[in-house]
Amino acid sequence: MEAELSPSYSHEKLENPSFSDLVDVFEDLWRHCFFAPVDLLLKSPNGDIAAMTVLCSYFEAIGGYISGEDTNGRSREFFVKDGLINSSVMR
Repeated sequence: MEAELSPSYSHEKLENPSFSDLVDVFEDLWRHCFFAPVDLLLKSPNGDIAAMTVLCSYFEAIGGYISGEDTNGRSREFFVKDGLINSSVMR
């Protein structure tokens, strides 16, 4: 059994990708691997903290994308600024 790239796409989607292909895969991964499980957590008793824990990775990923920088080892810098969620992520 070959591993899939995301729930809806195989690795062929990125063999010669367009920008739209990259967005499709990114969106599919986040929708199915993060947001769907978070939805289930939010519907379960006491699942809110677990849901926020999963969602924290979203803000770091988007912050890295917006800045164009690698977030490896710099999670705090990309997630928090002066005690607030980084304003560049919220624009």
